Amino acid sequence: MASFVCSGAIDHCAIDVDLDRDGRKERLTVEGGGVEGALVAIGPGGKRWELDHHVVTRECYSLELFGRPGIMILPYGMAIRFYEASGGWGSKWNYVDLYSFYTASWQGGLLQADIDGDGRQDLFCGNYWIQSPTSFELPWRLFAINAFHEHPVSATAQLHWDGKRLLWVESRRPKGRVVWFRPPEDIKQLWIAEPHPLNEKLDCPQLSLKDGQPVISASKRRCR
Repeated sequence: MASFVCSGAIDHCAIDVDLDRDGRKERLTVEGGGVEGALVAIGPGGKRWELDHHVVTRECYSLELFGRPGIMILPYGMAIRFYEASGGWGSKWNYVDLYSFYTASWQGGLLQADIDGDGRQDLFCGNYWIQSPTSFELPWRLFAINAFHEHPVSATAQLHWDGKRLLWVESRRPKGRVVWFRPPEDIKQLWIAEPHPLNEKLDCPQLSLKDGQPVISASKRRCR
C-alpha cells in the first residue's frame, strides 16, 4: 500500500482538471480561507474566480472521490468538505460536507487509505478515521482513533500511514505528542498507542518524508 504524509497544514492546493472538456487538463491552484474570505481558483494566465465565500481553513488537498476530481478542505477544523471540480471556467463548484466534528479541538491532517480492507478509499483526519460508503451519495461513518482533544489544537495533526500503523504528530503544541497507532482487531474501537521516541520532546513537531521514511523535526514558528 502506498504511503502518504501530510507534511504541513497549507491553505492552498493544486489540481489538474479538464474544466473546458477539450481533452486537456489544466493546472489550477485553489487558495484562500486562511482568514474568513473567499476560496479562489486560479487558472493558467492568472485567471481567478470565486468558488465559495466566508471560508476558514488551514488545509487544502487535491484528491478524487469515487472518480470525481476535486479538493477537500477542513472548514474551521470542524468539518470535511469536498468541492467537486464541476462546471466550466468561472463557475462555482458543487460541494458536500462529508462529516462534521463535535470535539473541542480543531481537527487537522487528512489522508486517504483503504483502512478496513474493503477496496474503497477511507479517510484519516485528526482524531478519527472515516469509513467510505459504497457510493458517493451515501453517508460516511466516523470512528475515533484517539481522544486527544484537551486543547484547542490538540488534534491538529500531521499523519503518515505505512499500511499497518498510523504515525500521528501533534504539530501545533510545544512538546507535542508523536505516537504510532496500531489498529486493534476491531478497528472501530480506539487504536493501540505506541509512543515514538520523540513523543513530547519537540516543540510543535513537523512531519516529512525522506526516502519514503518519516522524519520528525521541531518548528517553534508552528506553535500557534
